[in-house]
Amino acid sequence: MSITNSERKRFSFSKIERLTKDREFERIFRAKNSYADNNLIIYVYQRDTEHEGKQVRLGLVTKRKLGKAVIRNKLKRRLREIFRLNKHRLKPGLDIIFLPRENAVSRSYQELENSVLKLFQRADLYANTNRKM
Repeated sequence: MSITNSERKRFSFSKIERLTKDREFERIFRAKNSYADNNLIIYVYQRDTEHEGKQVRLGLVTKRKLGKAVIRNKLKRRLREIFRLNKHRLKPGLDIIFLPRENAVSRSYQELENSVLKLFQRADLYANTNRKM
């Protein structure tokens, strides 16, 4: 089964979807719109999509107390992958920062994914808000 170009683009993680500048991180942290659980804190900022683009962007912050570089990088790879596979479900124009807690290091990929998806739901970040209760 081959992947079409539109599917490849939908599940890619391009440069324009990365938060890289200090001022972008500062703007998101200043907005003080955060959600947390035992594994992760997410900070969310809704940009003006008319002027700043519709792509959803991700920033990652890992502190040294989480462990050595190998551990921190593995955690960042997992969180990036979770974002990459779920970004198409989110509202356009969001900036999101993942700040993992110490518990996140010992969690499996599945546990981290569940944590992220629950936080996305709690923050009401999904594009279609038709919830079945």
